[in-house]
Amino acid sequence: MWQMLGLESKYAYATGRVRVLETRLLDRGRIDRMIDAPDVEGALKVLAEAGYAGAQLSEKARPTVDDIVSGEEERLARLVRETTPDPRLMEFITARWDFHNLKVMLKARLHRVPPEKAVARHGTVDLAVIERAIEGETRDLPPHLAKALGAARAAHDIRAVPETIDIAVDREMYRYLLAGAKSLGIQYLVDLVEMEVDLLNLSVFFRSRRMGRERDMAAEAMVPGGKISPLRLIACYEQPPEAVAAGLAGTGYEALARRAAAALAAGEPLAELERLSEAAMWEGIRKARYVPLGPEPLIGFMFAKLHELKLVRLVLVGKISGMSRESVRERLRDAHV
Repeated sequence: MWQMLGLESKYAYATGRVRVLETRLLDRGRIDRMIDAPDVEGALKVLAEAGYAGAQLSEKARPTVDDIVSGEEERLARLVRETTPDPRLMEFITARWDFHNLKVMLKARLHRVPPEKAVARHGTVDLAVIERAIEGETRDLPPHLAKALGAARAAHDIRAVPETIDIAVDREMYRYLLAGAKSLGIQYLVDLVEMEVDLLNLSVFFRSRRMGRERDMAAEAMVPGGKISPLRLIACYEQPPEAVAAGLAGTGYEALARRAAAALAAGEPLAELERLSEAAMWEGIRKARYVPLGPEPLIGFMFAKLHELKLVRLVLVGKISGMSRESVRERLRDAHV
């Protein structure tokens, strides 16, 4: 079918589907209603109203967080599979789940604890293949995941904490995603991945400063590939907080850095950093809504839905764990990228 369509209209079907689905995305009001619900059932009702099929309550059993999120991931994967004229876009989204599964399964194996988060069920690579690779048989593992596995093991050998696995795998994931975005030739997609990297690095920068970490440790946790070089950030690492924003002049993140630096200097929480980071990411995603035709609406919806599912998981897990509303909101501020 796609071969019969012209270049200008080949994403018309995808755009039409997305415009309807965009109206069902959870806005801030719905997220707040979930947080303020008196119990888990109340939060699930908000999701059910928003069209989450897996959140429907029944007399037999309460749906699990993993089932709810997995169901929505499957719907997202199906949407991309059915609407994209370029299968590489489908691979772009499933690759995130593959890298996620590698992190979860490797940390579970090395630290002999149950996975902190459930594995994603819709990746391209079979979970058994990843499991065998972790055990030493990497023959069937795709090169990009094999590279990430090797980097994670090497980092973990030097410092045996779960964080080193996250850092090493994330570095390889963003390198892979950025290369994929550039090969697709979609600048909007490249911009969103670069923004993810920049916001991750800015969070690492200010949180490391707050925790009093050594500069080398902060540099290790940063990911290359954004518009801001990690070297530029590290060059500002030991400067006074008020000098940091000046060091980022011309990057577009000056206001964010200025607010975070002020909080750092005053010994205040970095909540403003998270809020501004999330706002910046959403501003980037929403640009797709002003594009009448093309891949941007579909890509924007992909990013919006993935971010939404991250928030949904955090809220539901918090409600199940009996966390206070304030604690749940604090966790959400940590989920800005």
